[in-house]
Amino acid sequence: MIEWFFVLLISLFGLYRFCDYLVTELEKFAEYSKISGIAVGFIFLAVSNSIPELSISISSSILKVGELGLGTSLGNIVYDLLWILPLVAILCGLKVEGKIYIKMVKISLISIISLFPLLFIGKVNFIYGLTLILVFIIFSKYLLSEKESKKYKFYSRDEKFKNKVLLAVYLVSVVFFSYLVVHSSRIIVDDLGISAIWFGSVLVSFFSSSPELFSSLSAARRKKYDLVIGAIFGTVLFDSTFVPGVSMLFSSYLIEEQFYIIYSFIFIGLISILAFSNKGRKMSTREGIVLLALFSLYIILSSFFI
Repeated sequence: MIEWFFVLLISLFGLYRFCDYLVTELEKFAEYSKISGIAVGFIFLAVSNSIPELSISISSSILKVGELGLGTSLGNIVYDLLWILPLVAILCGLKVEGKIYIKMVKISLISIISLFPLLFIGKVNFIYGLTLILVFIIFSKYLLSEKESKKYKFYSRDEKFKNKVLLAVYLVSVVFFSYLVVHSSRIIVDDLGISAIWFGSVLVSFFSSSPELFSSLSAARRKKYDLVIGAIFGTVLFDSTFVPGVSMLFSSYLIEEQFYIIYSFIFIGLISILAFSNKGRKMSTREGIVLLALFSLYIILSSFFI
């Protein structure tokens, strides 16, 4: 098991470095492309960062442990909203002004509400999975249609080509190190004999959310707040609709009790973030501490379901 600790540490370092490189190239891409920085963060950061959750959800469903995949995807949302977002706010400060930001939060809230019927149904199935995927497609098309009224920096054809090649290389590297982080963490805790949804929502999610943490901190240090917002709330949309939706296509399973705890904290977290989103404000230490307090309470309550 010790060797997997080394793999985990090396993978986390590699993930940190390549996320930093990736954000640099994304800045350039946003400068000459005709889509908003938030959309760039959503397309490249959110989707690529969510590859680990998607792979876990598919494999766990095929192996008839679908609740592990659901726990991982929803737990990842908790970490994004109540751990990563407040950390970025405390360490770097986070401007939350702009109509598109409010739209992202509201879309995230609606995507979470699409899971609300599970509280009463108590079981997932194929039809519900298709519905969640449809919700993801509708909101994705809406977000990607958003344009920014800004001046675009000129890049030559060679510069654009180099940028796209580096983007591809760094994206593949992020996905590769993300896989190693999740794989090594699963091996380390595999023999603990704990609840599948707890395992996914607390332990695996801690490591699978590391790409968002590193890429968001890197973007925030450069004051590219639109990339941060796109990455975090894009991940919320992806992990609350597409990832569990694909998982449900492969298997049906009953919802464990901890789902209610996870869902409640995600919903409360989004409502709190929306309340912090007054025009022209900057989410900083005070707001970050409130969200971290919610995160601490989530970890404490989740421990009762091990």
